[in-house]
Amino acid sequence: MGAYLIDQARPVNRFRDMQVFLAVAEAGSFAVAARRLGISPASVTRAVTQLEERLGTRLLLRSTRRVCLTEEGKVFQANCLRIFKQIEDADTAVKGL
Repeated sequence: MGAYLIDQARPVNRFRDMQVFLAVAEAGSFAVAARRLGISPASVTRAVTQLEERLGTRLLLRSTRRVCLTEEGKVFQANCLRIFKQIEDADTAVKGL
């Protein structure tokens, strides 16, 4: 198998977890992210929790009113945004051919 398959057991879930994390980071709220994504708040919480457990670090600081990024969360967010931009660029590159 190719070296690009980092997590062969969960590649789609990993991608989805990154999307959910970015939605929470942008919205500053699990509930708002859930509404925007059209999924349940429990699904959002589960995705972020699984992501944090897999990475072994907290990405978000949760309070009753707000969700904020940790320093690790800021680094992860920047990398996720870069990855999604590269995916978009790959799509655009072949559409014109």
